[in-house]
Amino acid sequence: MNRFHNSSAAPEYRRDPVTGRWVVIAGGRASRPIEFSFPEVRRSDQVCPFCPGNEQATPPTSLEICNPVTGQWQVRIVPNLYPAFCSGGEFNSANSFAWQSDQARVSTFGIHEVVIESDRHVSRMTELTDDEVSVVFDAYRTRMQQLSEDPRIAYALLFKNSGVRAGISLEHAHSQLVALPVVPPEAELELSVTRDSFLSQSECVFCQVQRDSDNRLIEATDDYVVLCPYASRFPYEMCILPRVHEDHFHQHASMHRLGRFVRRSLERLERHLPGVSYNLIIHTSPFDSNRYDYYHWHIEILPRIATVAGLEWGSGIFVNSVAPEKAAEELANAL
Repeated sequence: MNRFHNSSAAPEYRRDPVTGRWVVIAGGRASRPIEFSFPEVRRSDQVCPFCPGNEQATPPTSLEICNPVTGQWQVRIVPNLYPAFCSGGEFNSANSFAWQSDQARVSTFGIHEVVIESDRHVSRMTELTDDEVSVVFDAYRTRMQQLSEDPRIAYALLFKNSGVRAGISLEHAHSQLVALPVVPPEAELELSVTRDSFLSQSECVFCQVQRDSDNRLIEATDDYVVLCPYASRFPYEMCILPRVHEDHFHQHASMHRLGRFVRRSLERLERHLPGVSYNLIIHTSPFDSNRYDYYHWHIEILPRIATVAGLEWGSGIFVNSVAPEKAAEELANAL
């Protein structure tokens, strides 16, 4: 018998119905020998700029939510001191923006903010209480609603990096908000693919995904589902969807229920993979007046336990070593 034979199921291609991208599910790659470890060591000489008493270390707030009893702030949203986009940059209409024109370089315009999620020095959203997480999601909604009324802004992206391998530079629990004058390429791709699917099938693809995901379902309530996508790019990748079709995140009615559900989903992940780094991304519809019957806001949770390497960068095809069916079963049993 060949001692190098891998008895795992043969790798298979899967196509993502939301983006049209292909991934490879290859369970055998989970057995690869790995010689390296990735310690995350926080420098002891750092003063946290996000803790109470250090407010002068951040720019003035864009939004602040305070405890109605104590008056102490609970969540602060402030401009990023090191922004990728600059609100003082030259504003260009969508028609003249860089990736929609033949210009090789233009001044950036955009809003880049930090959401400080707690006045307590905690590092993870799961360390917040359900009530505290609901305040964070209320802040998300309020700020996105404000930005939706700015005629310069076409799209806003909320994301959270948790853990060094996911890209954090400061330990204190926080997330980020970017608002742009155009719909960015990744969102435009989802909108284009789901629009084409809706025209051919007369149904939102995300609603189809919910109905067809029994063997990839982690948890379902009357309000939300969390599942592992059919063509997951990362091991234990999760997607949270509202059960009822909704196109705009900032118009969602109950941030309290949503915050609790997100926290519970993250707790499943961290119970199963202690110390895991992840990216959490909220995808929503653009801020224009169009109806998006074909698009469904959703939250992606992307664990960073596998390294994106040459194969992925060179081919554009992600290779996932944990089948989403197996991942869903394990995460469902994690609590």
